[in-house]
Amino acid sequence: MGNIAVVGSTMIDMVTFTHNIPQGGQTVSGEKFLLGFGGKGANQAVMIGRFGQPIYLVNALGNDVFGDSYLSQLALENINTKYVARVEKPSGVASIWVEPDGQNRIIIAPGANNELTIEYAVSAIENIPDLVAVVGQFEIPQKVTAAAFADFGAAMKDPATRLIAVEHISVNVIAVVLATIVNAKNKKNIADAAKHKNALIFNGIGLLLILSRIPWSRLFA
Repeated sequence: MGNIAVVGSTMIDMVTFTHNIPQGGQTVSGEKFLLGFGGKGANQAVMIGRFGQPIYLVNALGNDVFGDSYLSQLALENINTKYVARVEKPSGVASIWVEPDGQNRIIIAPGANNELTIEYAVSAIENIPDLVAVVGQFEIPQKVTAAAFADFGAAMKDPATRLIAVEHISVNVIAVVLATIVNAKNKKNIADAAKHKNALIFNGIGLLLILSRIPWSRLFA
């Protein structure tokens, strides 16, 4: 199984639940406060990782208590943090006000997220082994996200890399889908001859797809 890289944000979520939103110059009391780990990039990485997929996060955290806490949390989620930089800026935070009906108001201070550079992100993409996909979003500088995608796109022009990262996986997924379809069709009350015909057609197509992506020239070179 190859690796996936998320090039994206981390945010410490500071969530206050309140019945009263303050007006200008006003102070009000809230009902509850929660501190959590968020950021669209980190959320994507956690979701992907919980499916058992090896995942790297490419990000920047501050050299502060929030950065320390976030690294510990990422480790608990089995996210590879080799390419999470530490910088002399505060870690990103999101101040979130939540009303009783669920309506929220959010102010983010990206902080260290904005210190992630094109050079650092591209270097990460070039050095993560067996990289099969890059995921991004809109909470870090877009020039960094674009550069990461561009570098991965350039790598996909190499036939060997494309075969391992995309084509091999894709044809195997299609073959599994075809096998699932024929299995479902053959559960119906149809004649045995029809079942054999379905199996021959669908499984035959799947086999041909798999065989088509084997690098025969390398095997017999």
